[in-house]
Order: sequence, then structure tokens, then C-alpha cells
Amino acid sequence: MRTIRFYLRKLITFLGKPLARRLISAERKRLNQKAFPTTPDYAQLKQSAQLAQKWLLHAQQQSPDGGFPTYDLAEGFGASYPETSGYILDSLLTYQSRFPSHILQKSVEDATNWLLEIQHPEGGWQSGYVNENKPPIVFNTGQVMRGLIHYFTLTRDERLGKSLDAAAQWIVNVQESEGYWAKHNFLGLPRVYDTYVAAPLARWAKIRDREDWVKSAQKNINWVLGKQKQNGWFYDADNTVKHNDRPILHTIAYTVDGLIEFFEITGDQRALEAGIRAAEVLAKMTLDNPKLPGRFDGEWKGSEATILTGCAQMSIVWGRLIKIQPEMEIWKDAKNQMDAFLIFAQWKSESMPDLQGALTGSFPFWGKYEPFRCPNWAVKYFLDAMMSNPTFEKNRYG
Repeated sequence: MRTIRFYLRKLITFLGKPLARRLISAERKRLNQKAFPTTPDYAQLKQSAQLAQKWLLHAQQQSPDGGFPTYDLAEGFGASYPETSGYILDSLLTYQSRFPSHILQKSVEDATNWLLEIQHPEGGWQSGYVNENKPPIVFNTGQVMRGLIHYFTLTRDERLGKSLDAAAQWIVNVQESEGYWAKHNFLGLPRVYDTYVAAPLARWAKIRDREDWVKSAQKNINWVLGKQKQNGWFYDADNTVKHNDRPILHTIAYTVDGLIEFFEITGDQRALEAGIRAAEVLAKMTLDNPKLPGRFDGEWKGSEATILTGCAQMSIVWGRLIKIQPEMEIWKDAKNQMDAFLIFAQWKSESMPDLQGALTGSFPFWGKYEPFRCPNWAVKYFLDAMMSNPTFEKNRYG
């Protein structure tokens, strides 16, 4: 009942907004789109990436602390989110390397300083939005590490180094003997999408030459490999208890991306093969229709509205696989098909500055995942998807 009340409250508040009818009308037209171009060109990729990074900076400017909030179609911008601010930092640094600007540099510095200020004494970062004052969580800590690691590799700033050392050691300290994290994680339950923690932990371990941290990350990957069905689907992949039998694409994609990234760092062939099994199933579906379902059961039967975040994450996965297996046309075809759909789904109207450049949580935006909201992490992954498209990457000086 709480979920229904939440949804109804959002809907009623949204319908009272002046832009509500216009947005609903526009979304209905978008839903009727049956086909999308399959190969976005450089101009489309560049424009969409530029709009996405502008939206992220716009969102940051609505926050008093340097972090990144989410935009709610009913209630406006909220509080900053430490977890997503950490991996947004990673994306902005990548964009900055291609299109440097003083504004971007200040954005990076502001976010970094804020994240260092709010790190817990034991080394972790809190879950949820900053105003919720929740305890530190392993998954969220791993995502902050992503941004700080990237910045450290550019600056060699030991403020970041000491912060990352503390975070890595805390993650290792609270790991269960079986290799998963539970007590200090969301729901207090083991979840396979912590591969997305194991990867940055391994990356930092390699930089610091800490074999014990590498072993901790490997232990988690080993546990996850035992949670995959032969058809590529993963047990314990959802961020709920109720729907763990049909996890959302968002957390499935975390799991797959973490496995493939772990292979890139360590050369673990088993992690790559496990990631490919799931990535191939979803690639084949995308070639039929890029509007992937939001949830998948153990036989890959889909349900619920499209989750744009997960779609963008899978595009990034296929971008990784293009580099690993360039001879496999399916990765390039699936990525181009998905990127074309994501470009279509991005809001671009100049008359709506709080929306311009953003993606909503669900497609349509009244779907069950983050209803009536533009999650900052959806925009982050969209930006990454655009930048990882081979057409964008090969035009390095465009």
C-alpha cells in the first residue's frame, strides 16, 4: 500500500504542475515511435553528450554542497546523492579530457571536496540522499571510489589516496567470508551487483599494489559466478526482496558491467565469459527492439516499463565488448541500436531547462522505476553511453 500511496501522491502533485499536460502529450507521441535509426552519427552523439553534461552541471548548481541531486517532475530538485555524485565525477572527468573547460573543472573540484568532507571515519560513504544521514554502505562507497580513483590518476593528490585507502580497507574489513557483502549493505542481504564494487576495489588495489585487496575483490567475483544460471541470468540480482525473482535491468547491468570491468583489470577469463552470457541475451533482444523491459525473470521473460538507466548501462557494456571482441558484430549493432533509442528518449526542449538533456527513470516517465523523476544516474550513464560509442571515440578531435 505504501508504494501505491507514494505513486498516487506523485501523480496528483505532478498533474497540478503547469507543464504536466504538455509532458504527457509529448510522452504519448514518443511511445508511438516504432522504429529508430540504427547508427547515430558523430554530430548526434556529440550534441546528446553535451546536453547531458550541461544537465548534470545544472543539477549540481541547484545543490548547496557541490553534490548532484535528482530532478522530480512533481517536486523539483532534491538533496545531493553521495553515491551517484561519486560516479558522476568519473563521467565528467572523461568528458573534461575531451572538451576541457573551467566550468567543468570547478564542478569536479566542488564535488570532490564535498565527497571528502562527508566520508565517514571508518572509510565508507552513506547510503541514500545526504539529508537522510544514513550509515555507510559498501555499494555506495564503491561508487564514490570510482570518481576519486579517476581523479587520483590525473592528480596523484594524496588527499584522495588516503581517502581511497580508508574506503578500500573498510570494504575489505566488512566482507563476509563467503565473498559477498551483507551486514553493511542495502537490505542487509548479499547481492550479485556488488561486482560493481569489486571492480573499483581491484582497480585501486592494483594502483596501490595491495594483493590482499585484489584477493577480496576476487573472492566476491568467485561468489557471483556461482549465482549465474547457464542461460546467463543471475540469482540475487534485484535491489528488493519482493521482486528478487525478476530483477530490474539496472542491477542486472551493474552485475554484468562489473564482471567485464573486473576482467579488464585482472584478466579473469571466467568473469568475462559470465558477463558475455548475459550481455549476448540482452543484445539479441535489443536488435529486435531497444525498448527493453524493466524486469527479467529466470527465463529472461520481461515485464514492466523500460528502465532507461539500465538501457544506457547495457550500451556501455557492449562498448566494452566491442574493444575486447572487435570481430563480434553483435556488440556494435546492439550498441548503435540502443544509442539511437537513448538519443530519441533524451529530453531536448530548450523551453524546459530543468529537463533539457535529461532522461527520465522509466519510459514512459510514469513507469514503476523512479516514476516522474529524472535520476542523475540515468543522465550519467547516458553520457557514458554516448562517449563510449566507437563513432564518438574515433572522432577524438571533432
